[in-house]
Amino acid sequence: PPALPPDDDATLVEKLRAKIDAKERFLRDVDQKQSLAVNPYRNRIVSPQDLELYDKYKEELPGDRERLKDLESRLAPAGEQ
Repeated sequence: PPALPPDDDATLVEKLRAKIDAKERFLRDVDQKQSLAVNPYRNRIVSPQDLELYDKYKEELPGDRERLKDLESRLAPAGEQ
């Protein structure tokens, strides 16, 4: 098989960063909606689908961050680690 282009890991890092960022933003939004102080009618605001996604993202984020760290350490020149 042909060799992958050298920027492949860098591209993966960017995509993963964006994915983690989007998930964290979503979790923050749901947290705010569920906050009694910010929103006393919280149970009417967060849909069951959003809550499902919330739980899914909460589970996935640690693994995503771990993968990002691995990729970044592969990208860093040996002297920088």
